[in-house]
Amino acid sequence: MKHIDPERRKALLARREELKKKLYRQQQRESRKDLLNQLDEKLAQYKIIWAEDSVADPISAWIGESFAVAWWGRIDWTQVPNCDQRYWNINQYSDLLATFKQLLLDHQLGDPIVRVTWADANSLSLELSLSLVAQYAEWVFEEGWDTWIICLEQSWCIECYHEGELCFGYSQKKVNSGFKHEINQPI
Repeated sequence: MKHIDPERRKALLARREELKKKLYRQQQRESRKDLLNQLDEKLAQYKIIWAEDSVADPISAWIGESFAVAWWGRIDWTQVPNCDQRYWNINQYSDLLATFKQLLLDHQLGDPIVRVTWADANSLSLELSLSLVAQYAEWVFEEGWDTWIICLEQSWCIECYHEGELCFGYSQKKVNSGFKHEINQPI
């Protein structure tokens, strides 16, 4: 059996890891292709936050560090002081959109940069302005079973739960973020 030069082996392994990462990102992009295509068609500005197979999802980690999370993965809103819990009719999708837009108006959240993630932790998340989330809310909420919209700068979270609940609250903790993202660049 022929031995490979250690430097050559190291280079081949690095290339293999690079290709695996590229494939993983292509799979993530494919899982959100409808939303990304719609945002691209509208020339909406967003950044992709890639899920990396070797590290915890940074948005989920922020939520877990900032809020009490129940064993099934929801924020335990009973532990969030002054939270706002609203209900929408799961048989009328338009009710979710109206409830969401009213929540934004009632809390006067402005137009900060937010991060959006869905229940599938193995898929990319997005960073974009809250006004874009509101403008394209139907597309955003259609992407997953459950949706979280977080604002790191203001330490709040909106959780859209698939059983007809929309919740909003501020974290009692300030947590540093270390997000890796890219401006809507093709792979």
